[in-house]
Amino acid sequence: MKTKRPTTNIVKCKRATPKLNDEKTKKRKKKAGHLSFLIHYITLSIFIVDYIWSSYFYNKNKHKLNIYPVCYEKLLQHPVLEIKKICSFCEISFNENMLFAMGKPSSHTGKIAFGVDKKRLFAWQTKLSKFDLYLITFLTKKSMKMLGYKFQGFDSKC
Repeated sequence: MKTKRPTTNIVKCKRATPKLNDEKTKKRKKKAGHLSFLIHYITLSIFIVDYIWSSYFYNKNKHKLNIYPVCYEKLLQHPVLEIKKICSFCEISFNENMLFAMGKPSSHTGKIAFGVDKKRLFAWQTKLSKFDLYLITFLTKKSMKMLGYKFQGFDSKC
């Protein structure tokens, strides 16, 4: 009998939409001139729709699939604990070197991150306008709740 391979999904607050103001998007906006707002809100819409579809897929299939959701914020705040939970789910041994995994280059700085960078936890707050934050929260709040986020006014946490 073939066993199912465990899958780990990282659940991230949708307001953490880094591509809205990365260097490539800034160049596209500059090239578009007075239509740059279209680039911005088309990009934002794509992220929102993707997040909503992903949350519905997860919610519909979470009991059928071998999926372990990981809250990005918890992973950054408590990396050892969260990585140990992932290891337990995947039935593998925890290794301290897992805390120093290399990531891909940042879309904002171009630098490659090693390990867990707790400074990234609320970086999205400086990248989005208040209107964008409100719009994203308004449109994704139901999906965020499905993924385990709890709201207290405008703020959320998982």
